[in-house]
Amino acid sequence: MADGDVPLFMLGVYTAAASVTMALSALYHTFMPTARSQWQYNLLLKIDVAGVWLVNVAGWTLSLFTVGACTAPLPLRLLPLLVVGGGTLVMIIRADTAVQRGIPLLLIAAPRMLGFPLRLWLGLGTAQATGMWALSEVVAVVGGAVNVARIPERWAPGNHDYFNSHTIMHVLALVAIATAHLAASHDRAWIMQADHHVRICLAEESQLWMQPARAAVAALLGVPS
Repeated sequence: MADGDVPLFMLGVYTAAASVTMALSALYHTFMPTARSQWQYNLLLKIDVAGVWLVNVAGWTLSLFTVGACTAPLPLRLLPLLVVGGGTLVMIIRADTAVQRGIPLLLIAAPRMLGFPLRLWLGLGTAQATGMWALSEVVAVVGGAVNVARIPERWAPGNHDYFNSHTIMHVLALVAIATAHLAASHDRAWIMQADHHVRICLAEESQLWMQPARAAVAALLGVPS
């Protein structure tokens, strides 16, 4: 990470998470017809929902982690992520019904929604970036609502085999991810201004956690750090 460019690193993490989410969704849709038992189908479904969990947690992290560097120390910013993120993942893995799968996603949504007024109150990022983060959430919620409501196929059953609620949900999910990516790019531009205090805080933090990370990788490879 040249010049302490943590925002670019985090943006890459989010892009990777979104790519994994889409790959897991493709895995579920490809192998779903071949499931020979309810157990196999439930496993594929949990993998799909875990992908949704991943992009939601990554988006939550991206919207607050970097811009809040000078607001709270790294352990305090990581604690909610570890507790809520880890707890909801366990709930998804153990879920057996649609309601049980939906509850952890709602639990993740709650702190994400709180992040928008927090950004405005603390002056984190630009208003444009915060608005784009909010737009990303609205688009994702609309996509989920359309999928649950089964619109438009409920109005004309059998006439929407391709342009149906599930297809609309996936298209809106892509729009939400792209909007979040743009919001994070605006955040990065705000942080990477010359001598910005958040940039300095992130550079100092990166030195703290990059050094042990490099030492661990060097020890694993058997080379000097």
